[in-house]
Amino acid sequence: MGIAVFGDLLRFHRLRAGLTQEELAERTGVSVRAICDMERGRARNPRLRTAELLASGLGLAGECESEFMGLARSSPRAVEPPEEVSSHTGLCALPPVVIEVTGRDRELGELRAQARLAEVGPGVRTVLVSGLPGVGKTALAVEAGHRLAHRFDGGCRFLDLRGVDADPLTPALALHRLLGAFGVEERAIPGDEEDRLALYRSLVRDRAHLLVLDNAAWEGQVRPLLEGGPGSMVLVTSRGTLAGLAARHRLSVEVLSTGPAVELLAVVAGAERVSAEPAAAARVAELCGGMPLALVIAGNRLTSRGRWTIEHLSEQLAGQRRRLSVLTAGDLRVRTAFELSYRHLPADVARVFRGLALVPGSETSVELAAVVSGLSPEVAESALEELADAGLIGTAEVPGRYTHHDLIQVFASEQLDQDEDPVVVARAAVRARAWLLRVAAKAAAWFDPDRDGDDTGPVDGPDPILDRDAAHEWLVDELPNWLGALRAARADGAHREVLESARAVYRYAESRGAGELRREVGQAGAEAARALGARPDRPWWEFAVPGGASSAGPVGVTG
Repeated sequence: MGIAVFGDLLRFHRLRAGLTQEELAERTGVSVRAICDMERGRARNPRLRTAELLASGLGLAGECESEFMGLARSSPRAVEPPEEVSSHTGLCALPPVVIEVTGRDRELGELRAQARLAEVGPGVRTVLVSGLPGVGKTALAVEAGHRLAHRFDGGCRFLDLRGVDADPLTPALALHRLLGAFGVEERAIPGDEEDRLALYRSLVRDRAHLLVLDNAAWEGQVRPLLEGGPGSMVLVTSRGTLAGLAARHRLSVEVLSTGPAVELLAVVAGAERVSAEPAAAARVAELCGGMPLALVIAGNRLTSRGRWTIEHLSEQLAGQRRRLSVLTAGDLRVRTAFELSYRHLPADVARVFRGLALVPGSETSVELAAVVSGLSPEVAESALEELADAGLIGTAEVPGRYTHHDLIQVFASEQLDQDEDPVVVARAAVRARAWLLRVAAKAAAWFDPDRDGDDTGPVDGPDPILDRDAAHEWLVDELPNWLGALRAARADGAHREVLESARAVYRYAESRGAGELRREVGQAGAEAARALGARPDRPWWEFAVPGGASSAGPVGVTG
């Protein structure tokens, strides 16, 4: 063959097999950098174990294998020194990328930047990736692992810590598996956890390696594994924020916006199919809330139902009660992803979580959560923080407020139906609606020149309206919730409640120049006044409800 240098022979067989250096590295566990150095002649003396792995990955046999290994053995270093590459490369191997990661360029860029910082750092660089269930944390970490592995001479390893399982991986068992991945024979793994950790440290302290720890449950599960030589990086994924973990960088993964969500749907269901129904595809993306797991399931349902239109799927998803049942494809279920976190919640925290189903908007405050759950504001706030730490809700831009994803709220509604007495639920819904409308009326009174904002009577429950500034902030922050409460009262035919609330906030809406809000509130108030017997030729806000409703209102305002 005329090839006398091992690197030339390696390159010849790799190209003949149609493999890139990255693909050969993935097959063998030998780093891309090591393969590159051998092919360029920078590393002329491969270890025997490395040569064996390469021969196996190239599929060499017979004379080709003999020649390949013979050239490797001709090196003076053919004696067996401590192995550079594990003989157990199948253990803790990085999983394959099953579906192309879409819409995550920013996140991948951040992780790439962290890998560059790790290369010049004095020790291990720990990066935490967190987010809601189903948001694609594992897929992002695996994609990043494949893209970044070549930067780490010590290789890349992956370990699922099973954080949401009934029996998460213990630190001792995690160390056991990693030691096996580094080639330590079963009989040589110490039984004592401290000895295990000492051995692990001795193996990785001179290696620049990448370790992906997926699905971590708590900080103590991860800390013993944060070991490695200079240039190492540990990438941790978790639903929780793991606030006690000393991470050098934290990356919060959010749901996809409409454009990337439609792109992901097209990757799974087919670009032609999606481009034929762009409006329906955007609607499916919206009903999936931009959640990658939901989008993948929706795409799988379309591919398994070749005759379905995307419009038909969007109609199925439109029904809130059925949505999570529709988002099922084989053993993939959005509901299951949420259940895994929900079942670990303490009783009071689960109670607050279920109460989210009764919140009209996508945000809640501590006070509203307390009213809905029937708990004190202090207990409700502690529960909301725990839900945020568990990754089931997010924190809003305004301090003290929390966000919840549409599909999470649908799941909370299911749990409310399953776990709560219907009578209790009905009372909680009425209590929440009454509180929202009462506080809205009190807040709006601060903007009515004919009324004294500080003289509107007590609030049955937490009272967040302390002054004019607090009133304005509350009306703005809680707009989706108090307006949702007004709409619910209107739909239920609670005319007296609607009239009193509409009369109170009508002037506020006008003073803020909120034309659309003013029109909706005015229509609701006029409809309620007519239902209660108001004369059609008189302004609705002047109508005094027989038996108790105040006639004070936006006198002189034309509607």
